[in-house]
Amino acid sequence: MAKDKDVGSKKGKEEHSYWRVTITYSDNEISGRVFKDRDKAESYADRQKKAPVVKKASVELFVRQRFKRPASKDTKG
Repeated sequence: MAKDKDVGSKKGKEEHSYWRVTITYSDNEISGRVFKDRDKAESYADRQKKAPVVKKASVELFVRQRFKRPASKDTKG
């Protein structure tokens, strides 16, 4: 049986905080990864800092933009 949902309820659509780990290597190559959990992001950055080829690893708050679908174009004549 289906549960009744409140029309104004956004329970499933709550915003998350995202954390981006940016890694700079000794050859100036940049790589990154996004996490929902700050603790996991920081432990990943700490783990990457131990590598001899990593120059810098930083954790920063990351705001994702909502995806908006482009307006559909009717291709039929």
